[in-house]
Amino acid sequence: MLGWFTLFREHGAPTFYGENRTPVTIDTHIVGLFSIFVVPAVTFLIILPGVRKHRFTSTFSFLFNMCIGATLLVSLYHPCWHRAETPISTTYKAFSNAKMDAYILVRVGLQYLNISLSRFGQNFFTTTARSRPLNEDQSGTRSDSIAPSPSATHGEDNVVIAEGILYNERFSFSEVNKMEKELSNALVKGLPFPILKVIEYLSGDGFSWGRQYRVAGYYTACMLWLSFYTWIISFVCLAFLPHYFARCIFYTGTFMGIGDLIFVLNIPRQMYIRFPTQDGDTLLKFRLSICFHATCIAAVLCIVVGALLWLLESKNIYHFDTMFSARRHAEGSVVDVYRDDESMTTVLSDQSQLSSKRPASFQSCRSASHASSLASSVYFYPNPYERPVRL
Repeated sequence: MLGWFTLFREHGAPTFYGENRTPVTIDTHIVGLFSIFVVPAVTFLIILPGVRKHRFTSTFSFLFNMCIGATLLVSLYHPCWHRAETPISTTYKAFSNAKMDAYILVRVGLQYLNISLSRFGQNFFTTTARSRPLNEDQSGTRSDSIAPSPSATHGEDNVVIAEGILYNERFSFSEVNKMEKELSNALVKGLPFPILKVIEYLSGDGFSWGRQYRVAGYYTACMLWLSFYTWIISFVCLAFLPHYFARCIFYTGTFMGIGDLIFVLNIPRQMYIRFPTQDGDTLLKFRLSICFHATCIAAVLCIVVGALLWLLESKNIYHFDTMFSARRHAEGSVVDVYRDDESMTTVLSDQSQLSSKRPASFQSCRSASHASSLASSVYFYPNPYERPVRL
């Protein structure tokens, strides 16, 4: 008989819900970084119809800066600088005759790497009847997986698992001997043999691949953070000091290009991991991935746009007039000081005048004129023996 507090209980025991183990299908950290730039960009597009003048230049400047900032920040944390993928046919665990046809994907970032092992469909996992498939129960703090379940079709000579597997493991190499610790933890958790093989290649003493990735990631991250700081300065200059925007964006692209060059020169040149397949052996070949290409494109765009604007500004083809960079041309600008008993008038040009009352302490005044492009460079002399006073 069911009551208010007997639902989902078995034999009077407390309510128990079975585990629902799901793999990592989306990186929420990367999505959060993208939202930092996507939300302001969408907001700007919403208010864009209300902008009356310079719509194209305003839209291009803002969206260009948003794209550069998003590329920098996401590339620092997304593990897609170096990647390798291939189908394999290998054992599921060590000292076992169990074979599986799966797909392995290795993605290397600046501080850690992700190893994915996936296979879906029927008849992907076969083994002899004396060697049952292992039902994994261990899971790490930075990894999620779907392991084979006991539901299977048993025969005289083999066991066929009808469900799929999906492992997505993350391993950090940001510190010295970090990969050795990751390998020990992976052995304790009982991860599949292909994942252990990749970690062993990167943590082995006979190979310097793990060290090369650590050095490349460290110095590349330093240059990208420096680029991000100059990008922030360029974004501030775009609003308040536009004539410095070209230089800052040029330096941003230069630092990004240096970071990409450091990464290319320090990563392993020829890194191949051999795996067996149904047709023989295959090589897990590593190549440059999307984060590297995105930062290269962003660096080239920043250098081209920054250099072009810097050149145009140096040739006086254009300049920005803002509250911090107001200029007044000296051509046709005459400063005249008229002495009067009651008032004194300073004429800056034919169309603008600046009037003020003369203080009573001034006894005499001689006229003087100064032509300048800056409004703060206008002087008058109340007395030949006193210091000049700036208007």
